[in-house]
Formats: sequence, structure tokens, C-alpha cells
Amino acid sequence: MPPPDMVAVLPAAPRPLWRVFAAFLAPMLASNILQSLSGTLNNIYLGQMLGVKALAAVSGFFPVMFFFIAFMIGLGAGASVLIGQAWGAGKVERVRAVAGTTLAVGLAFGLVVAGAGRASPGRCCARSVHRLTSCRTPRNMPASF
Repeated sequence: MPPPDMVAVLPAAPRPLWRVFAAFLAPMLASNILQSLSGTLNNIYLGQMLGVKALAAVSGFFPVMFFFIAFMIGLGAGASVLIGQAWGAGKVERVRAVAGTTLAVGLAFGLVVAGAGRASPGRCCARSVHRLTSCRTPRNMPASF
């Protein structure tokens, strides 16, 4: 019998591919189910507790909000690619420049959106946003439009 330090260790058999996929799929599936449940409960709350007008307002604003979110996600994704390339090439100054520019653009975008929301007295922008999103349901529009 060979000494214990001379025993060859065989590699473990690889796990089946479906188990690897299931390990990643299960948390993502649970997250999607919980997000859908949250959206459904929010819509029930808005429709039943606050009324149809509140639900129509949220539904009409969704494309605008989605644009803002998509812009920021795209900005972050693009910046991560540029930062990764610069970091891989060892260009630390380029990493700092891209990170600073990304933060500045994100902050400027947020300030413009906040300024536009703050500067609009009452609902002066509501009609143009309503037309922009093609949300034409006049019976659900508040009378003060």
C-alpha cells in the first residue's frame, strides 16, 4: 500500500448541466415571480383604494419612467465595458476619466429631470407627456388637465 501522500486524487465527476442551470435559474425565477406579484398587488391597491384615475396616471407615466431607467442602465453598462477595457490595459487614468464622466452624466441627467419636474407648475407638462406616450384615454384624465 502506497503512503497517503502518494495516493492519486481523481477529479470529481462534473455535475450534470441541468443542475448547473437549475442553480442559476431558481433564484431568477423566484425573483421574477416576486416582482410580478409586487406589480399585481400595487395595481390592485391603486385601482381599488385610490381609484381608476390613479391607476391611469401610473400607467401613462410608465413609458417615461422606463426611458429614464433604461438610460441609466445603458449608461452604467457602457461605462462598465469601457472601465473593464481600460483596467485590463492597465490604464488607471482612463478608468478614472470614464468613471468620472459617467458619474457626471448621470448626475446631470438626474438634475435635469428633477429640475424639469420642479419647474413645471402644477400639471403644465401633463398634456404633452400624455400625448408623447400616446395615452389617449380622456375619460380617465383628471378634470384639472
